[in-house]
Amino acid sequence: MRRLNFKGGAHPGSACRQASVVNMKGVVMQKMYIDIVSVLIDDRRPIRRELDAPDDLSNIASRWTFPTALLYVLTVLTTCGYGEVNVDTDVGKIFAVAFALVGIPLMFITAADIGKFLSETLLKFVDKWNRTLRQLKRICCHRRNARKKSMQSSTGGADPLELLGLGEGAEDKLWFPIGAYVGCICLYCSLGAAMFINWESNWSFIHAFHFGFNLIVTVGLGDLVVKDYLFLSLIVAFVIIGLSVVTMCVDLAST
Repeated sequence: MRRLNFKGGAHPGSACRQASVVNMKGVVMQKMYIDIVSVLIDDRRPIRRELDAPDDLSNIASRWTFPTALLYVLTVLTTCGYGEVNVDTDVGKIFAVAFALVGIPLMFITAADIGKFLSETLLKFVDKWNRTLRQLKRICCHRRNARKKSMQSSTGGADPLELLGLGEGAEDKLWFPIGAYVGCICLYCSLGAAMFINWESNWSFIHAFHFGFNLIVTVGLGDLVVKDYLFLSLIVAFVIIGLSVVTMCVDLAST
């Protein structure tokens, strides 16, 4: 049998082994490439989801956007101390302190002015309502002249309207019970809670009422998180009006 001479050339077995090693390296490199691409795709999915659906504020503590900054400004100006968004840099903290020193007084001055306007409007409305009632009662009393004369004779000539507290000086004694102010604040919080549960389906009425009350009394426990941009803008309006309502109640109670 004839023998083959492989002098000066590569053995066919080593060539096969080299080819298999090259193929194995290619498979390993391909697998590593697929793994790296998969990791990159997985890392970019949250960014892509936020770009496609930016109405998610579930991770607002880890990034700064305009709604995030708006929420932080709201918590600073209203002294809520919500705690969900914080400033990390030294420059940002210095700016936040300076901004609070200027913005908080302006915020409360504005809320006090709006509250004063609301209290004066409410007093005018109640005074006009009382005047209307006095006029109606006066008309009814004039239609009953006989009964009026008998009442005057029995009371020594006193006007029955003055006995009912509807005389000319009755408007100077306008007042409301303390429970009316508490009821006004609770009513406003209830209206806000009814609005909140329409935006946050996982909130109950008690949770929404608790959230609204903490906002307008500037407690800001921060245990409930807002997850919608439009909802956040409504909360800004709710807080400003709520502070005005609280100021109105305090102004009426003090006067």
